[in-house]
Amino acid sequence: MAGTPGTHGARGTGAPAERRRVPLPERGAAAAGLGIGLACLVVERLLGGAPGLLWAGAAVAVGHVLYRQFRPPTLSVARGADIRRRQTAHRPDRGEVAAAGAAALLGGGVAVSLAGRFLSAVDALAGGAPSPVDGAICLAFLGGFAVAACALDHLLVTVYRESLHRAHA
Repeated sequence: MAGTPGTHGARGTGAPAERRRVPLPERGAAAAGLGIGLACLVVERLLGGAPGLLWAGAAVAVGHVLYRQFRPPTLSVARGADIRRRQTAHRPDRGEVAAAGAAALLGGGVAVSLAGRFLSAVDALAGGAPSPVDGAICLAFLGGFAVAACALDHLLVTVYRESLHRAHA
């Protein structure tokens, strides 16, 4: 049994190596939560504040997303070196982090600057008289919001993964 992967101890004993489960967080939780919140806000605005069940459903959906995030897939590894090697494969480089930061700022800036006009456009849609400008404002706001939400999600998961990597370094 000497040299068999997953064994340790005295040579030839075949004793199984002690394995640890190390979390590997997924992307998507923050973006999903932000998207669900925005969808609830728009639907509530369109339906005149009636959909209390929608908010309850959103709470369940956000709860499920958080559950998934805090019960992420794990890496099953035998040694600290295995943990570092496998986590290193999931670490983004500085360019990815800088791009995600820039996207979060740019998308967030677009969304924040158009938020008031977006809500007015949603009200016009609810009133049945939206203009093409209202449609363009909605598209620009939603695009900026989506870019910011995805980039923010990327940054949060990157920070989490980096902290895990450093804890096992």
